[in-house]
Amino acid sequence: MTHTTASLDTINASLEHLKTTALTVPPLTALAWEINDAHQEVQDHAKGMLLAAKRAGEKLLEAKEEGKRTGEIPHGQFQAWIEAHCRCSYTSALRYMQVAKRFQKHPAGCFSDLADVSIRQFLDIKDKPKPTPATQPFTQADAEYAQKLHAMSTRGTEHEAAVAQTKLDTFAKQFGMTGEQVVEKAEQVNPTPEPTTPHERGMNALINELERKFSKFTRKQLLAVIADLITKLGETK
Repeated sequence: MTHTTASLDTINASLEHLKTTALTVPPLTALAWEINDAHQEVQDHAKGMLLAAKRAGEKLLEAKEEGKRTGEIPHGQFQAWIEAHCRCSYTSALRYMQVAKRFQKHPAGCFSDLADVSIRQFLDIKDKPKPTPATQPFTQADAEYAQKLHAMSTRGTEHEAAVAQTKLDTFAKQFGMTGEQVVEKAEQVNPTPEPTTPHERGMNALINELERKFSKFTRKQLLAVIADLITKLGETK
């Protein structure tokens, strides 16, 4: 056997060993290798470090899920696994995972030259605020309807008041407001006229007093009060 033939045999044997090893490497071990490889790229290459960090982060997230699925990494032990199997610090690992997650929101196209963007710059990207949905105009008819529901919620029976308040709250949501806010808005659009005569002022005061005293009464209780009043009025005639 010549020296060349022996060398080829050694190389082929090594390749077969690598193939066999690759097939028998546990998933978490293989993932640790890839994490370390990507981490090395981050350290060795200034340009493209963001993409390498993304790759490391993806593999870290994958390892976390794999360990959770198989039970090899118990809850709360991922940091210990990283410290035991990876050359990067836990702080770096967290940063890599943040990069991987943010890539889903901010693809490479969001920068003119991704190679010149640092990991910190990428993580400092501010999410665009969600557009505020346009609210529909609040009309005179809307104001009158809100005032009607408000009146029912304060003057109706217990059941009627509850139903009216629910309707008022639901109606208010159409305009991005609470029930209380929509009542205030209705008063601005359709203000209640101020009483101008002593009689009107007296009637308003009486109504307010009656509301205060009888707002908690049921319909049956109110009918009993009215019946008693009618009876007494009849007795005085």
